[in-house]
Amino acid sequence: MEGTYQMPFQSVAMWEKRLGTPIPGSHVFVAEHEGRVVGSAGLFPFGSSPRLRHQMGFGISVHPELQGQGVGHALLTAVTSLADDYLGLERVVLEVYVDNDRARALYERFGFVHEGTQRMVALRRGTYVDGHQMARLRPR
Repeated sequence: MEGTYQMPFQSVAMWEKRLGTPIPGSHVFVAEHEGRVVGSAGLFPFGSSPRLRHQMGFGISVHPELQGQGVGHALLTAVTSLADDYLGLERVVLEVYVDNDRARALYERFGFVHEGTQRMVALRRGTYVDGHQMARLRPR
């Protein structure tokens, strides 16, 4: 979970519960390899306001051993297809650590652009780190 905003050392049971009971209105994809979960990605609503229904937040996590092997690409392909072709979302938003170059490059390949930087957004190994906010508008 080093490259994500998730807490480290969470139990398998916690992840099974989280993935098995998603937030209402969210959409979650799971990647499996040799019978085990190696990644997940999802779209999450920004509350219940009708004024925000055109956009959703995005989160992704890929097991460190399989990063760079196409898992993230496959998950992003599924998520962006769902967002564009079935949910009609106009905007998908994410946050990424400023030093996570590999993830930022992947997001950019899918049309996400940098919209701003949040200073001291998360505590990681005892130090506050900055995060970029990125968003993707639905292609026309």
